Amino acid sequence: MRALDALVRLLRLLLPTGRPPGEAYPALRVVLLWAVTRAIGIVILVLAPAVSADVNYYLLALNGGNDQLPGGLREYPLPAVWLVSLPNLVAREDAALYPWLFLGLMLAVDAAFTWFLQRSATSDAVLVWLAAGPLVGPLLWTRFDIVTGAAVAAALILLLRRPVVSGLLVGAAALLKLWPVLLLPALGAPRSSRRPLLLAAVLLGAGVSLLVLVLEGPDRLLSPLRYQSARGVQIESLWALPLMAAWAVSEQPWQIFFSDYLALEIGGPGDGLMRALSAAATAVVVGLVAWTAVRLWRRPAGASATDVAWAVLSASALLVVANKVFSPQYLIWLVPVAAALIALDRSAAALRCAAALLVAGVLGQLIYPVLYVWIWTPGDYNLLGTALLALRLVPVIWVAWTATREIWLRSAPVRV
Repeated sequence: MRALDALVRLLRLLLPTGRPPGEAYPALRVVLLWAVTRAIGIVILVLAPAVSADVNYYLLALNGGNDQLPGGLREYPLPAVWLVSLPNLVAREDAALYPWLFLGLMLAVDAAFTWFLQRSATSDAVLVWLAAGPLVGPLLWTRFDIVTGAAVAAALILLLRRPVVSGLLVGAAALLKLWPVLLLPALGAPRSSRRPLLLAAVLLGAGVSLLVLVLEGPDRLLSPLRYQSARGVQIESLWALPLMAAWAVSEQPWQIFFSDYLALEIGGPGDGLMRALSAAATAVVVGLVAWTAVRLWRRPAGASATDVAWAVLSASALLVVANKVFSPQYLIWLVPVAAALIALDRSAAALRCAAALLVAGVLGQLIYPVLYVWIWTPGDYNLLGTALLALRLVPVIWVAWTATREIWLRSAPVRV
């Protein structure tokens, strides 16, 4: 706890707001700090260009792929393919231009979200997002998860003021990445905003899904779900840790391989059990999220925006922990939500959650791409690499526990 509090104090020293923590960030200061922090992130990207590998994959897949990397991006919903196609419409046949246009598009989303926070939130919320630039690193702009994370965070802040806009944002986020669907029950908990928010989200989702069905058929509509369900145990997930430790000690009979699902997975004795445990944990998470929403809906006074923000952070973090796949880009789902939570609840617990996620971001940059070779290439450092993976998961698990405990207490039935 003290370490996380110390990190918050350090960030306030490095990124001074010019205002008390509960007040808004001055516009000129936020522009300057955004430019500085994003410049640091770009420098990191230049020094570690491997972080942009997914951008090159998007381009290759959009242009038909090859024998190793099939085209179509069928692991993503079709609206996500439309999104990553936008830079290609401008780049046309200039393959060297596409990564820069993609980077510019994601930086524009980042800038828009920063501006939104500056206008709508407290200085601590802006502080967290500014710090994410250098601490989470260039993954913020070399994946399109920032669009989803920022949309969910903005939906939380606008929940009671603009429920229709909030619903549209969550609906759009779910069309790009499927996980925000899990958040809808909690987002619908406040009585005053329930109907317009759910109607907006459901109508947008149903309308676009119908369009995909008409254009591409049912197979393309369901391909992201089939793709995810067929994946194995990815080496960075919680469920891979026992297998990774065993492989680091004895190597055989376990093996790490680049799977058909474009990820490094581990196979061998116990991998089926780990997949089953992950599936069971995911089912438990879905049940827990649903029951938490029921508790919030039943509250006589209704749920507040702060209650919903804690519920959303809990659901998102639990989903990340339960998944058989862990990617550092999943932090881009969580950090914007933590910033939105701080905008609604400046409690010590909220600030610590944000600080813990930033620590996970730093560890993520250390792991990938700096020390990634320690993890998947046989050698003397495999145990240390596995320990780093476990260490990176610790703050994410802590956030999942803290947020779940907080919302469980908040949604407890009122005793008369």
